[in-house]
This record gives sequence, C-alpha cells and structure tokens, in this order.
Amino acid sequence: MPKKKIVILGDSTIDNRVWLGKEKYRLFVDNTYPFLSPVVDFLAWFNPFKPKSVVENLREQMPHVEFIDRTNDGFTTHDVLHGAYKDKVFGRGAHRFFPHENFKPLDSDELKKADQIILSIGGNNFREFIQAALTIHNEQNRKAYIEKEYPKVFEKLRSDYKEILKNIAKVNPKANIVLMTQYYPALHQKTLLGTNIYDFMSILGTILKKGDALDTIVEVMKDTYNDILQFVAKDKSMSNIKLTVVDVTSSLNPNLSENFEGQIEPSDIGGKRIAKMLSHVVQHNAKSGKQIYRFAPGFFNNADQSFVHTTSLNAKTTISPVHPIAMPKPLSTFKKIGLIIGGATIVGTGFGLILGGSFIVAGIASIAGGLLGSKIAKVSTSSVNDRVYRFKTDVKHTTNKEMQAFGKQAAKAWIPYLKSCFPFSGAYQNEDFNLGYAQELERKAKPKH
Repeated sequence: MPKKKIVILGDSTIDNRVWLGKEKYRLFVDNTYPFLSPVVDFLAWFNPFKPKSVVENLREQMPHVEFIDRTNDGFTTHDVLHGAYKDKVFGRGAHRFFPHENFKPLDSDELKKADQIILSIGGNNFREFIQAALTIHNEQNRKAYIEKEYPKVFEKLRSDYKEILKNIAKVNPKANIVLMTQYYPALHQKTLLGTNIYDFMSILGTILKKGDALDTIVEVMKDTYNDILQFVAKDKSMSNIKLTVVDVTSSLNPNLSENFEGQIEPSDIGGKRIAKMLSHVVQHNAKSGKQIYRFAPGFFNNADQSFVHTTSLNAKTTISPVHPIAMPKPLSTFKKIGLIIGGATIVGTGFGLILGGSFIVAGIASIAGGLLGSKIAKVSTSSVNDRVYRFKTDVKHTTNKEMQAFGKQAAKAWIPYLKSCFPFSGAYQNEDFNLGYAQELERKAKPKH
C-alpha cells in the first residue's frame, strides 16, 4: 500500500532546523569568533542527542506517512502566495544557510497529489512589522508608525491567508487542510536581535485600547483567526472542503521557556509538542468535516485522549484562545530541586533502614527517589484545570487584570486553596479546587447586561 502524502506549507514554525542545530550557534560565532566555527561543527556532529525540527519529529512519529516539506524560514503569507527567495532571511556571508533561488511553495505537483495539506503561516507578517517598528527610537514617531501601518499589515495578512486557502482548495479539493494557528511568543525570552515582542504589544494595546501586552496579543489572535474561520465556514470556495484547525495558540504554553528558542521559534521540546498535536490531528480528522482541536497540558505527558478538546467549525463559531495567565506556570528551580532531593532522601533512607543500613541499596533507592521527585515536578508543572481549555464559543474575553484580581479568591473550596499555599502541594489537582476556580472563571467571563 502506498504511503499517505502530506504536504507542509509555511515558515519556521515548522521549518525550525536553523534554530536548533549548528547554524544557531554559528549565527553568533562566525562573525565575532570565526576560529570557533570548526569547534561548533564538531560538537554538532558529535552530539548524540541532536535536536529535531518539527518536520523531523513528524517523520519520526509517523513513519508510515510521506511528508513533503514546502516550508521556508522567514516566509510571509505574501511569500507563500507569490513566491520569494529561499535565502530572504539567511542570505549573507557566513549566515547563508539557504540557496539564492526563487521558491513558490504553491507551485508544485505534490500539492495536487496530497492527501492532507498542513498550513502554518502569518507570524512573519507581524515579525517584519514589529522589527521595523522597534528600530524607530523616537517614541512618538514609533507610535505614529504603528498606528498608521498596523491596519494595513493586519488586513494584508487576512486577505493573503484567504487567497492561499482558495488556491489550495482549487488545486486539490479532495485534500484535508490542516490550519495551524500561531503560538504566543515566549513570555520570558527575547528574540535573537534583543527585542521583545511584548514591548510592541504594550504599545499596540495603548493604541487600540485593548489592555496590556498579554490582553492585546490575545485579542490580535482572536481577531485574526475568527475572521479566517468565518471565511472558511461561509465562503463558497470552501463549502465542500474538509478542514481542521489546530489551536496551537492555546496549546503551546508561552510560560514554559523550554518550548521556545529566541522567543519566537519552536525549540526541540516545543517542536516535539507541535508534531505530537499534528500527528494526532492527521490521524483523527479523516471524517471530521470542519473542526477545531485544542490540546490541554496533560496530552503532552501521556497522550490521554481526554485532554484533546474539539468543537465544530460553522458560521456561528467564534473562539477565544486560552489566555497565557490561565495556563500552567513552571515550578521554581528551588521547588524542583526540593522535590528531587526530598524524594531521594525519603526513599533512600526508608530502604536503608528497612534493609539494615545497606548503603548500596539505599543509594540505588535514593536515585529512584530522585527520579520520582523529578517526575512529580514535571507533572506538577503541567497540572492545570482542564476546563480552562474546553471550548466555549462566543464568550467575552476576561482581561489579565481582572484575572489577577480574582484569581486567588476564585476557589470556593477554601481548604484546597489553603493547601495550595504550601510547598509541594498537589491542590491544583484537587477536583473541588479546580471546579470552583473554573466556575468563577465562567461567571466572570459572562457578558454584563
């Protein structure tokens, strides 16, 4: 039986190999310390735990599928639609990682033969605009530039996106289209240029009167994709097309720096998680018509189906992505170390006493206890009320400031709340606590009449 074919279109949200391998380090080394370049090459070759791009992870997770990679680092919606040079981002001197040739992703016979087509695009439209804005040092001039140009950038992105979808539907009306939304940038990193996307969002929020940086980026995502989803649901060109949306915005946690490189690129871990989402979707969407998928944190630990949430996509569908402040936060370094040392000490001491002070057994037990503590730390990091991730269409967005104000009082079960104040507590896994918190979230989210 021939392999299923999946064509991938987009940018470095999938084509992220430059940000993981030796190229990432040579970005810093080649111009400043060129004599270290051979060392970088050797270490990259020698490393037995080579990080993988999203595409490489997909091929590893789904060896029975043929993935045709038509992505390119730095491409915008315009570039996917009309073509651009492959080396538009990395095309100079030591940073020439791609050939200087024109590349038109949609101009391919493979597109016509594909069973499914994955599309992830749009982030670079904003990246180019943000970089241009943040180079304007005069605050008033920068604000005037953003105020004038943002509506054009926003409308261009949405218009191009719809044309790309029309093009795909025309070339291959039988293919199942998988549309990935853009993830939030990492909250605790900067880009490799030293800029911070959220600095821009703060300015944009002031201009658009949408709140602080986090509230603003949520609203930008919401406005962008709800317009595209309405197009998919209502436009005649899409009426007979099978399409699945992967809500990566809500599913890839920006609080966890481990998911990112340079704030806006998927890391090795983030790439694995994106690939895991896509693998699940392309194996379950064959008969789904038009649907939206969202993945709660528990999915990435054990692929439990109960952490996969879906909703149908129709003319009445509007979604609001999960706010970053509602997503799980990483454990502090001290708490992680405490869990590991605590587990090692308790288990090691217990076994040592039971078996008459055998140091070897106690040592082995300590290692096992440390691994257990590490596992608990990992699970605790992703523990969050799953109801936050469930779809509730057309719900008024709750702002960051409102959530901070009522967050601690949200739990109606006060005993679990008090428990949560103590180190090593598992209160956030307590059903009473989570139910109270979720109910308060829903109450605050209801529109006021």
